[in-house]
Amino acid sequence: MLKITYILTDADILNGTFSILVVVFSIIIGIYIASRYFKYGDENFLFIGAAWIGLNQGWWPSSVSFIKTLLTMEPLADSLYFLIGNIGVPIFTLGWMYALTKLMYPKYKTYILIAFSVFMVFFEIYLFTLLFLDPSFIGIVNGAVDVEYDSIFRLILLSDVALVFITGLHFAVKSIRSKNQATTLKGKFLFIAFISYFFGAIADTLPLSPLFLPIIRIILILSGIAFYFGWVLPEPVKNIFIRKK
Repeated sequence: MLKITYILTDADILNGTFSILVVVFSIIIGIYIASRYFKYGDENFLFIGAAWIGLNQGWWPSSVSFIKTLLTMEPLADSLYFLIGNIGVPIFTLGWMYALTKLMYPKYKTYILIAFSVFMVFFEIYLFTLLFLDPSFIGIVNGAVDVEYDSIFRLILLSDVALVFITGLHFAVKSIRSKNQATTLKGKFLFIAFISYFFGAIADTLPLSPLFLPIIRIILILSGIAFYFGWVLPEPVKNIFIRKK
């Protein structure tokens, strides 16, 4: 079988490098949030930490493909690219919904989770069906590290992101209205995190110049830091914004 080598372009290197940065930061932040479970015994930290890692799953395949191409001069196969980037999307979101419904909608938790579980099953069946029939139905991989999704599949992914965005903002606003100063501050950081992430995620689907791509990826990384502050408010940060009387 003839192997076609691929030489990474400057744009590929820029894209791949910043994809790796987004993934690495999201994993570090997610693991640290999840580790709070062992300190406080609250399982919500496990699900929320995992959810943040999963929310950045879209940059996993470009990172893996970039590294593979650097080492072998062969990018990921399209089917594997789509599999890595999407198989865990509904699973991680389900974890997010589990934590949020437990915190905000305990009375409706079962109904909401059942409804989302149905969506999760539909998504996985749809994904594997398209992968089996023809991966190009999902989208087109451009080069080694960029992808253009089909309009229907993109809409499904955006719906998933929008769900996290809306529920996250709702929780943030509710926290901001708290009479507890620390909770209010956490809510503000979460509000910033969700706004900046949603903006960055949407902007990243557009064709970006070498100038704007790093800016958008940095915004995504900063959204993760704000997310971390929103759940695990470090004492030094707390002392900066909340003055003791």
